[in-house]
Amino acid sequence: MVALSSERHCEISEDHFTQAAAIAGVSTDWAAVAYFYSAYHAMKAAFLQDPIFDDMTRLKSINQHLTPEDRYTQKHKVRRGGSGFGVNDLVHLLYPSTRIDYERLHQSSLGVRYGQGVVYPIDQLAEMAAGISEARTSGMLVASPL
Repeated sequence: MVALSSERHCEISEDHFTQAAAIAGVSTDWAAVAYFYSAYHAMKAAFLQDPIFDDMTRLKSINQHLTPEDRYTQKHKVRRGGSGFGVNDLVHLLYPSTRIDYERLHQSSLGVRYGQGVVYPIDQLAEMAAGISEARTSGMLVASPL
């Protein structure tokens, strides 16, 4: 699988956000999924732009098992006992200020896709996704070693 560029992830993120806003009045369920994937692609862009992945000393100061290749992960989470990191794991490790909103967006997306329904009000999900996008565009999604 060919990895997307950070620019392409940004375009997809913005498109998903626009689509979510457009369908929110018709289907809050699928708007929730689109808001999550807007945040997902914003995070994927942040991983590609974050200089920490180019500095092994700083990267290992966050977690000794992190590698530069982890920025390309395609998984949401790594199962217990699995190797590597998923996007959720990286968000938790690298960008703790966005962790709660990202997890809530993911929970809502899972709720829609697996029968529980939207977990949080759609207006809150929109704010969470917009906040993550703003953090990325303003340069706030840059990991700091402990």
